[in-house]
Amino acid sequence: MSARTPLILRAVFVLALLPLVTGVLVVTYQDASMTHLPGKWATVEMLRAGTFPFIHPYASFGQPLAGNPNFGTFFPDTLLFLLLPLSVAFGAHFALAAALAFVGARRWARAEGVERAPAEVAAFAFVLSGVFLSTWKFYNSGMALAVAPWVLAASARLARANASKRVAAELGLWGALEILAGEPVIALLTFLLAVGRVAAAALGPGGARSRLGGLAGGLLLAALLAAPQIVLTGQIFLGSSREQRPFPFVTATGTSVHPMLLIEQVLPFPFGRPDLTGPAGFNGHV
Repeated sequence: MSARTPLILRAVFVLALLPLVTGVLVVTYQDASMTHLPGKWATVEMLRAGTFPFIHPYASFGQPLAGNPNFGTFFPDTLLFLLLPLSVAFGAHFALAAALAFVGARRWARAEGVERAPAEVAAFAFVLSGVFLSTWKFYNSGMALAVAPWVLAASARLARANASKRVAAELGLWGALEILAGEPVIALLTFLLAVGRVAAAALGPGGARSRLGGLAGGLLLAALLAAPQIVLTGQIFLGSSREQRPFPFVTATGTSVHPMLLIEQVLPFPFGRPDLTGPAGFNGHV
């Protein structure tokens, strides 16, 4: 790999993300556009009106919003939705996830002792993998997976015998962001890997107490920073299980496909591109 190759690849990567940041391209996969985009619209509407978004008024006559971690209400990039147009902020969320995933994966590889060039390759392999890209259909999953390497990088550094309080604080910060990203399963798996990484190192020679103490301190700090989300989610937890409130049979088994959609089998995108905004975007709502 020549000295210029990483710079060229990074430039291409950034250029690929620009349509998202500018709002030209919209992520349309499944829940991203059907659930999360309307949820962000409701959040912004209420915050600008001076009301805290406890309830999503446009879903099933009212559903928990801030308490539902899937909406990522407490993740810092919610501020972008207050400052930028909705489509721009929504696209910027996915672009931010891609950037965090790349830098985080490279940082994790370096923390494990990988050389600079292989770490760069590992970062591109992660951010361009089918696993990462497939999470974009969920607003929360992509960000949670993007933050995960940062948590694991901090745990790898904490596993060293000379780990400092600063590294424990780093684990706490990224651990909190992992929780606030809003995907509990990815967060749980990430924390299990982080705990296992530090615990395995603690079984080795020297510094077991400092490593485990740093791990406990980091996890406690993560819980404290993410406390608003944890508390609100705890309030709605009992009523959130689909086992308690199962979908009716007709809802679970029924689909509605309009005959007009058969046109798409012959002429792709007859009503405009669903992933674009503006004149070239989708115009078949009627």
